[in-house]
Amino acid sequence: MPFIDLHAHFPMHTPFPPMPFEDPADQWKKAVFDTANATLNYENLQPRVSLEHWFADDPHYRVTGFGSVLLDEQDEFLVSPAPPRPNAITHIRAQLQNVEDEIRRDGRVTIARTPQQVENCVNARQPFIFHTLEGGFHLGGDAANVNHLADLGVAAIIPAHLFYRSVATCENAFPPAAFAIFRHELESQPNVGLTDLGKAIVENAFQRGVLVDITHARADAQADIFEIAAGHPGRPLISSHNSVRGINDAGLNLSDDAILRIKQSNGIIGVIFYTQWLRKPGIDLRDDLHLITDVIDYIHSKTGSYDNIGIGSDLDGFIEPIHMCSNYSKMSSLSRALIGKYGQDVAERILYRNALRVLHAGWTGIPELQ
Repeated sequence: MPFIDLHAHFPMHTPFPPMPFEDPADQWKKAVFDTANATLNYENLQPRVSLEHWFADDPHYRVTGFGSVLLDEQDEFLVSPAPPRPNAITHIRAQLQNVEDEIRRDGRVTIARTPQQVENCVNARQPFIFHTLEGGFHLGGDAANVNHLADLGVAAIIPAHLFYRSVATCENAFPPAAFAIFRHELESQPNVGLTDLGKAIVENAFQRGVLVDITHARADAQADIFEIAAGHPGRPLISSHNSVRGINDAGLNLSDDAILRIKQSNGIIGVIFYTQWLRKPGIDLRDDLHLITDVIDYIHSKTGSYDNIGIGSDLDGFIEPIHMCSNYSKMSSLSRALIGKYGQDVAERILYRNALRVLHAGWTGIPELQ
């Protein structure tokens, strides 16, 4: 059974920073990031999304390919509130290159730069990755850089992320203990939704054939995305890694209206593995795959269909994942569970067919490779 994971943080184990700090005085940030990554993000000090884990899983049911999430924390997390830094785009290009260097050295994985290449890999059961971007601030304050990343094969852009950085207002994505640390910054965001820069990024993405991902966007920023999307019929919207407010009323989770907006666009919702957003608040202490199927069932109850549901694990994205799928050597357990619960046809839609359709509809890729 093929399996596409829409959102996995493979680059998190590649070098940080992706290129040497411009200011040597910033070197302390490396120790902070590496320590936090190893102790708060990895599993037993090892990355959850690695080639070793990936190829250790059952080849008949493991992930076939995934959206490899470009994210350089130095340009969001390790800076004071500020507009996007111009060098952020250079850092992301370096991270993309580091990822591709590792993939090429290994030799077992294809880098897909068009939806047709993704489909070819799925049909051949050839392991693959495709690039996505989390955080519009990585474009360095210039919406024209959407075209630059599109020319490198980036498939999707999330305008918002953890903090407002003069692109889009965002929802809290932190567990309670961490939220207390960042409460002031999150609660002092302006009431702008998408800024002019954010609107230009979204518009450019639709025009260039890069998928727009509403994950992390606050309701006002989501509304701005929906408005821009209305001018691009046929372009699907996605939320690559999320849960639903109907189960857990966290701000980050999708409202019923957002679920229906994604359905109306013929888009997809990738169900996240983060127990924080999957569990019902209070007494729900479950840590099993029913947390994922509960969200699938809820989306189905609102849309009347399984055609807008996928998987977006968010592994290595500083989450506490479901134990049964805590790293890439265990992903086949989800494939088997979905086949057992929903049957082959529905499981195929959730695991890869819906994602393939959306990639074809919303992602142009590199034209000369079509």
